[in-house]
Amino acid sequence: MAAVFFFAAYGSLLFEGNRVAGNSATYGGGIYTPGYSNARIINSIVTDNEATTAGGGVYGSSYSSARVVNSTLSGNASPVGAAIGVSSYCGVVIANTIMWGNTGQTINRPRYGAASVIYSIAQNGYPGMGNLDVDPDFNNPIAGNYGLQSGSPAIDTGVDPQTIVAVNIDVVDDFLDNMRSQDGDGLGAGSTGDGSDYDIGAIEVVAN
Repeated sequence: MAAVFFFAAYGSLLFEGNRVAGNSATYGGGIYTPGYSNARIINSIVTDNEATTAGGGVYGSSYSSARVVNSTLSGNASPVGAAIGVSSYCGVVIANTIMWGNTGQTINRPRYGAASVIYSIAQNGYPGMGNLDVDPDFNNPIAGNYGLQSGSPAIDTGVDPQTIVAVNIDVVDDFLDNMRSQDGDGLGAGSTGDGSDYDIGAIEVVAN
């Protein structure tokens, strides 16, 4: 099965609350954004996709831009950018996103430019404010359940994406239509992350 292919020169894509799984392509096994496009990928789960060249989950071509916010990328595979592949001169901003359990380099670093990653979980690490390199403790990824277990390091450790100039997206609910944000760890606002109680990943833990 081919990837979700978005092509509209100088056009925009809003990809919100979707699951992309089990696809394959040369570039962008899950989602491919071509040059001069602008994509917003929000509250989405991108899993078990494969790209033979680059971008197992998502691939951003040269002169494209993408904002990946409160999403989960797991089980994807590619030799370059198993979770997210970035071409030179591609502007990618990633926030509140889990990139864990992918096969290959999580995010590649092109010769010219790089992804900007904040308040995210990236396996093997990636520089940026609030980033973590720790197992997010999914509920049952083998069964496709990418919710968070109690005590997950992704709970309440994110950022309000609307407050970040490079993101500027108001995310008011999650993949399951649960309200964001919630005090999932029970510690009150301001204890972790930027203090907004946003979770990292596509699924917010509902407060008791």
